[in-house]
Amino acid sequence: MFLFLILGALLQTPDEETPRPSRIVEQAESSLAQLDITLLGPPERIAEVTRDDLVIRLQGEKIPEFTLDRHCDPGSLVERSRPRRRKADSVGDSTAATATPPRGSYLLFFDQQQLTQSGRHQALRLARDLVVDLAGPESRVMLVSNAAELKVIQPFTNDTTTLLDGLDRLAADRRQWDWVAEGEEIRVGEVIRALNDADDLHRAIGLARDHQKEELWRANRSFRRLGISLAPLKDGPSPRAVLYFADTLRSNPGHHYLSFFGSSVQREHSALGLVGTGAETGGLAYNDVVNTAAANGIRVYMIQSEGLVSGSDRTRITSRAAAVTLSVGNSSMVRVRDTQKTMRNMAAETGGEAFLNGVQSHTILSRIDEDASCLFVVSIPTKDLPLDRPMRVDVDVRKAGVTSRVRGRLVLQSAKSRQRSRLLQAFSAPGTLSDPLDIEAGVIPLGYEEGGFRGLLQIRIPAVAFPGSRWDVGASVVNRQRVREEMSRQVTLTRPGLPLVVEHEITFRPGDSKVVAVVQEATTGLVASREFVVNWPNLRSGAPGLGPVAVLQPLQAAFIRGEETRGEGSLSGDGTRPLFSDRPTALIGFVCRGRSGGAGWSVERSLVGADSVDYKPIALAADAPRCAQIRDVMPADQFGDGQYTYSIRLVRDGETLESATMGFRVQTR
Repeated sequence: MFLFLILGALLQTPDEETPRPSRIVEQAESSLAQLDITLLGPPERIAEVTRDDLVIRLQGEKIPEFTLDRHCDPGSLVERSRPRRRKADSVGDSTAATATPPRGSYLLFFDQQQLTQSGRHQALRLARDLVVDLAGPESRVMLVSNAAELKVIQPFTNDTTTLLDGLDRLAADRRQWDWVAEGEEIRVGEVIRALNDADDLHRAIGLARDHQKEELWRANRSFRRLGISLAPLKDGPSPRAVLYFADTLRSNPGHHYLSFFGSSVQREHSALGLVGTGAETGGLAYNDVVNTAAANGIRVYMIQSEGLVSGSDRTRITSRAAAVTLSVGNSSMVRVRDTQKTMRNMAAETGGEAFLNGVQSHTILSRIDEDASCLFVVSIPTKDLPLDRPMRVDVDVRKAGVTSRVRGRLVLQSAKSRQRSRLLQAFSAPGTLSDPLDIEAGVIPLGYEEGGFRGLLQIRIPAVAFPGSRWDVGASVVNRQRVREEMSRQVTLTRPGLPLVVEHEITFRPGDSKVVAVVQEATTGLVASREFVVNWPNLRSGAPGLGPVAVLQPLQAAFIRGEETRGEGSLSGDGTRPLFSDRPTALIGFVCRGRSGGAGWSVERSLVGADSVDYKPIALAADAPRCAQIRDVMPADQFGDGQYTYSIRLVRDGETLESATMGFRVQTR
């Protein structure tokens, strides 16, 4: 484990004659970097290990100067080799345990967006066993859940009953359920069906790119939110550990979609190159959270709780489609491989362990016992070592029969990085974990004039508990590989706890336009971005066309548009944040008639979900405006919980010639 010590403190002599056990404490200034090592082997051989038996290397370079301290009682070396049994079969059971609970701080992190439903059920079952053993007089446990919002289910406590009550609340909270991981087979199936049924390579590539971008966004949010959740651990008693429950987390999110396309097809289609490069950017967020854990001596135990999964896709690609793609893809096998590789790597880099394909709680507890019962701490002078840069760690034990387990990297934080970390923690009120980078962006179609389409860009920054946050907000619009419009402004929020929505009217050209929104908080330097594509009709063809779809709900926030500021308004959701059933909802489409006036064309709309609605068709009139909004309004309390899709279709003679959709989720409060 890595920490900072004031050198003078090392020279002080304790009042007691008997030396006290070392306490690992982070101080403000650094002179030593510390690395905790678990030694494996016969207890009597481990007890004989001295400094001369260890060779420490950073980035391949041997470290000549270091000290070695043992942080354990001599009897624990023998005690940890005994099998662990649960302290109690139920709350209130006075059955004694065969081993005392580990010391330290433990965070149970349930990544609902990366858990299948079976995985979620098993994770909660495992967690009930784990908290009974992990909580104790010298240890504390915290419960955090990552769904649509990041939520502290139970702050740190050592009370078993309180923790079990927290798990019961989590199991019953429908807002903490997420079906994204469960729908992965559906998304993969859409790509396969596009190849099999329509024999449409371009559509399959487009679907693969869209699904990869969504997977990348969710993975980045998972890694970022895990990093935020580490903040309460940093000042806690050691050892410090995260038990991370996930089934589909990958550091190369969406890369598995390339398994359907051969290498020559990938070279011919640039969009597939974007799938590959986009997936690799997921490694940036992965590295950030691993570096944060390494810098604070936090071990990560990855738990894939769903158990064994199928190694083949439910829908298989046909031989005809394979002849076009020059590949017989098996996304399921690739997905499982990438997930397990990510979990193994994250555990190895932080000195933890990956528990794959479903394990029992006693297996996890035995490993935690082994890691925490007796730590050997290596102290290394920090002079001449780089700051804020991960260094590869290698430890060789030159004692027969003894091996080591150590995290794979060491990061020394600079004063600036430690300040940034403290400020990030300050964003969250006590007992909460807010995600200041979970931004949204969308476009509301407004109208058409002089050859351009008018749309209102909205960028939403969630409320933070940090007063005086200063935001730099910018966006650019790219059409046909050229930046067509840009906007930027600076906003300071003196009042904490208030969301910010920056609005800017933009003129779009026909066709696809990519919108990239970027925000930065000036005090902390935190940066977030959101990228999406809006499609506008090509009126030169003479045929009617559809523009983007927007779903609006009222929101209390600081809305800023030009020089105008107001305290409430309507926000266009991007499908990632749930809508609330107790608010009215506006469903907005955008329709343009053809040059001939649109005779014989009609616009049909439908809402499909837990409650479905078919709206009355609208005939396109020859004397109607060239382009116009279509707005369907749902009063408050008309939606039930669930997933919905709003669809607009251009129909002539009973045949749908073009459609536009927007999916969203509704939850009750």
